[in-house]
Amino acid sequence: MVICMFEFVGELYQRSIRVLNVAYRPQEKEFAKMAKITGLGMIAIGVIGALIHTIMKLING
Repeated sequence: MVICMFEFVGELYQRSIRVLNVAYRPQEKEFAKMAKITGLGMIAIGVIGALIHTIMKLING
């Protein structure tokens, strides 16, 4: 059981290192684009939620 746990942790460590080696830090332009898209998505979800809330208030009185 303990050996199995050590094997799991070792494999997880190896996979994590592999992902970190492939990952890179985005350039400023790319980061700004991702931030804008994320912000627009958050605003869209908020607007949809507010509309649903308003509609439900109107229906229920």
